[in-house]
Amino acid sequence: MLEGKRVLVTGARGFIGRSLVDTLIAEKAAVTALDMAVPDGGAVGLTLCTGDIGDRAFVEECVGGCKPDVVFHLAAFKERSSDVDDFYKAVGVNVIGSLNLFSALIKQGGVASVVVLGTAEEYGKNESPFTESMREAPVTAYSYSKLCVTNLSGMFHGLYGLPVVVLRPTLAYGPGQETGMFLPSLIRSLMEGREFVMTAGQQTRDFVYITDLVDAMIRASRAKGAAGEVMNIGGGSAVRLLELVGMVERLLDRRGLVRVGGRDYRPDEIMDYRVDTSKAKSLMGWQPKVALEEGVRRTIASFLRREDK
Repeated sequence: MLEGKRVLVTGARGFIGRSLVDTLIAEKAAVTALDMAVPDGGAVGLTLCTGDIGDRAFVEECVGGCKPDVVFHLAAFKERSSDVDDFYKAVGVNVIGSLNLFSALIKQGGVASVVVLGTAEEYGKNESPFTESMREAPVTAYSYSKLCVTNLSGMFHGLYGLPVVVLRPTLAYGPGQETGMFLPSLIRSLMEGREFVMTAGQQTRDFVYITDLVDAMIRASRAKGAAGEVMNIGGGSAVRLLELVGMVERLLDRRGLVRVGGRDYRPDEIMDYRVDTSKAKSLMGWQPKVALEEGVRRTIASFLRREDK
């Protein structure tokens, strides 16, 4: 439990960050949220640090003010492209921002655990299922910068003893996710009776439900022997996107709106995207609890509740 602990969450306004903050507050942690904008809603027990993680002085002031026992580092530039300009942005936010955070934590001292959220995309086009022992092969600015952060985390652990653990999740989903991602965009389009244009849908994807991912992050923050490690987090059952579409059509009873093959695969498309999570089970007793269809049902129900309001 993190009751009474001082916890800093970067990227607290994002989909994963909001769910994590809600869980931490429910556990009666004293939470400080660092983000470019104020998290929606606010809550009792939540302190705000509003600013740019790329600003070293701001990050040092925030860390010095909250003196965290535990840090969850989620802040990131997430544009998944291979445009050269996006490499500059990704490195500027993800790598320099992480360097600012790690440097401030060392200067402050006293932190017991730092959980960094990486991504399974760091493995790139390796053969699935991805394992932590693989040599990474990122294919986008986002995944490249995340790999840099993973390496930076390992260096700061080795050089300065910073208790960092890196989690590499697959595709998180669940209630409250914005429609920029495939699954919520599909659900919203079918609910509204709009055409949904997609690729041929032969990509295999592993989806991890939001509560399972939050559980993994909290477990990582208190797992003995986890510092310095990298662990995969996934849903445990990969599915072709075309099969996922069929599941959503069936659950919503909406058919004939999906135009399969109307969009090309990305040039850097990872066709088989699955992870081996045995290390997470071994080191911290974690495994996913929410099966994909149940998670999709819950996600659809959350959209229906929004419509009813």
